[in-house]
Amino acid sequence: ILNPGHSSARWRIVNVCKEIVNNYDIDGLVFDDYFYPNGIPEDSSAGDYNLWKSSNTSLSFGDWRRSNVNLMIKNVHDAINESKPWVRFGVGPAGAACSDPAVAAKHGVEPLSNYCSAKDWQYNAIYSDPVQWLKDGTIDYITPQIYWLTTNSKNPFGPITQWWSVVANQFGRHHFASHSTTFLQNSNTQANWEEVGKQAQYSRDYTLNDAPGEVYYSAREITGKKVSGFGEWLKS
Repeated sequence: ILNPGHSSARWRIVNVCKEIVNNYDIDGLVFDDYFYPNGIPEDSSAGDYNLWKSSNTSLSFGDWRRSNVNLMIKNVHDAINESKPWVRFGVGPAGAACSDPAVAAKHGVEPLSNYCSAKDWQYNAIYSDPVQWLKDGTIDYITPQIYWLTTNSKNPFGPITQWWSVVANQFGRHHFASHSTTFLQNSNTQANWEEVGKQAQYSRDYTLNDAPGEVYYSAREITGKKVSGFGEWLKS
């Protein structure tokens, strides 16, 4: 774990990204969904408590942690733009955000709770605030991990991808939904292939930037390494 409260840790991440961008012919970078460890304390027992106190910030402990992550994201984005501005930078955060109307109001967006009952756990548990990155323009695209079926009672894929499309478009950024296909390993049926196809159609129906694409986790279900048939069906 690299503590984003330390500038040396943030610049270590920046320098790794710069090495990749400068030495390889890539089109983009994406960060996965974890930032601070899940559920760490917000009191004097926390490992970074003294660092927060010594920073003399007026921010709450939680807001300070989120600001550290936000700064790291900005530093990476700025470094990429300095080296190769055509390389796109994005993040694949947890699939639900801004279900709390107060957090949504802070960003000036409609709360996710207007679309479904999905709960945002990332804001207070791992100090991830992806809508802030969209608002700041420090990511070029967002690919939230909407790893639920369209039939999920609390976290249905369709309304969530619609919300993300609206929010990303509000800030002039692309939204590429991330789909989980690992469930096919337990039930590799055409009905489940069609479930994934339904998710893709929702992304097409709700997109506000011409359905530029999607992300699938994992390639094992596409290539046939773990699941056979789905990749060919998806292509057709």
